[in-house]
Amino acid sequence: MSGAELVEKVKRMSEYLDEEAISAALRIPVGTVRGILKGEVSIDAGDSETAMQTLLQVSTTPVLRQRIISVWRGRGGAGCTSVALHLAYALERMMSVLLVDLCAGPAGSDIGYYLRLPGHPGALAPPRGDLAAAVVQAESGLWALAPTASGSIDRDAVSHLAIEGRRGFDTVIFDLPNTDDDFVLEAVACSNALVMVAGGLPQEMNRVDARKSRSQKETVLVANGCPGAGVNRKEYDRVVEIPEDRDLPSKMDNGVFHRKGSPLTVGAEQVRDYLFGMHAQEENVFRKAAKMFLGGGA
Repeated sequence: MSGAELVEKVKRMSEYLDEEAISAALRIPVGTVRGILKGEVSIDAGDSETAMQTLLQVSTTPVLRQRIISVWRGRGGAGCTSVALHLAYALERMMSVLLVDLCAGPAGSDIGYYLRLPGHPGALAPPRGDLAAAVVQAESGLWALAPTASGSIDRDAVSHLAIEGRRGFDTVIFDLPNTDDDFVLEAVACSNALVMVAGGLPQEMNRVDARKSRSQKETVLVANGCPGAGVNRKEYDRVVEIPEDRDLPSKMDNGVFHRKGSPLTVGAEQVRDYLFGMHAQEENVFRKAAKMFLGGGA
């Protein structure tokens, strides 16, 4: 198959398959499929050398699996919202991110406050609202959705939001409260990754462990401000320890969410790397796959 034929085949298949299915069927990286569909890859007919170089160039960019991430906690005040915000900022520079505040309360949305979002209609109250009309763009790659003014969140609306979010964004991040309400469990069920944030207190860790075990999701534990305290590492493959940052409250109030080298920025980048596999060794796998597909050998 020539490079031009590959481009045309990907475009035809996109009419009835998603990017991951096309990638699996043609045995090429998802990043290559996405680049072709976005018009970022153009291959001249019959030019096999150009085709190879183009595919290898696309393939060396880490393929970022689409994610719905629930950021959950074992108690209030553990820093869950701070972690969710910093993770969103660590991702928005390389993909489109929707950050959803599911911590409804009489005091309003913490995410809305920190991001200085204007009042906006919510998409979480029945009947199901228009997601595009409800989200607010906070940065070039970051959109946010705050709870409705009533503070009531419907389980079916969360499920609908997850479906619509996947269609419109590369990543959806749910900031969840310290509850096991139906809408919270629905958000976790719709997610393919879980970030548990803990402050290390014994009872808190019991709750975190129980929620992690029940969800059966790929999980990263964030020990926020309590390196090693109360963390049973045997229960977690991936633990990110974030030292206490006494300046964090004032920075959050001033809208500072990504300061290079700060504890939460470094921690959020570790979580990002764990969840999206952004490592050099994976880039080599994609390069090898492209070479094999183009007949270049292993």
